[in-house]
Amino acid sequence: MIIAETRCYTASVEAIRGAGRIAGLKFPMLLSVAIGALPFYPLRSTLDVAQRAGADGVELLLTRQLLKRSAEEIQHDIGETGTRAISAHAFWSLRPTGIRQKIDRDVASVRLAGALPGCESIVLHPPITGPRISADLGRWLDAIAEERDRVRPALKLALENRVENFDGTAPQWLDDLTRLRALAGEWGMHICLDIAHAASFEFDVR
Repeated sequence: MIIAETRCYTASVEAIRGAGRIAGLKFPMLLSVAIGALPFYPLRSTLDVAQRAGADGVELLLTRQLLKRSAEEIQHDIGETGTRAISAHAFWSLRPTGIRQKIDRDVASVRLAGALPGCESIVLHPPITGPRISADLGRWLDAIAEERDRVRPALKLALENRVENFDGTAPQWLDDLTRLRALAGEWGMHICLDIAHAASFEFDVR
């Protein structure tokens, strides 16, 4: 399964649905507002925006603050606005982290997403491990898969393709989308194909 993702800042929800119908999409399309796209707004305000826009729900960015709260508290806030968390996005930081901290944060994110009613999937960024397959990547995959199986086996783990920021980060083994897809399939996971990220590598996603 491939979960397509892009950032639409100006198009209305109805315009996006109409474009999908014109394109003749053969699969169900859910439209959600990514909380991470509005990082400077309070959570409640972003939830209200999603509800008023007519989106099917939100993708909940699991910040450090949210990871300290219970699933019940978060669900209460979501429910009060009349929307729902269709998916979650694992904790994400601009600061480089070691593999142990990366595993701890992503495992905590999977645990919280699995406890949120109605949350179907969680998007995760594979660790930066270099141009070759590594033991650290295997440890990370083991950890998030084990936590998923423990909290809710039906929760979809979606591995997101990396963006090329031209910031000096070395090429990564999973920059190759064929490898990313094969790895996800082998581990019983999915892909979150961020179209904007793919375009940064000049991939043809048509």
